[in-house]
Amino acid sequence: MPRNKLGSWNVDNNNAIQGDDNMLLEKLKAIGVFIMFVLVIHLMMLVFIEFMAGCGTKNYYNDGTWETMPCVFIPYETTTGTWR
Repeated sequence: MPRNKLGSWNVDNNNAIQGDDNMLLEKLKAIGVFIMFVLVIHLMMLVFIEFMAGCGTKNYYNDGTWETMPCVFIPYETTTGTWR
């Protein structure tokens, strides 16, 4: 139900306040979009931090061995091997 000229809420015969139902849905959608935006940004930050730390990349040594770099947040067990 639309608002009256003064901008106050209209009241029906049962004394229930009638407002714009779309306004509530718009606010809920905006909150949902904001929460999804925050979650996506946190995921991108996690990937960037792991990338900068060298998560899982091989580090080669002069003695003919290699070792994978550890990760910051992801549970990853480092492995070693030889390359010569």
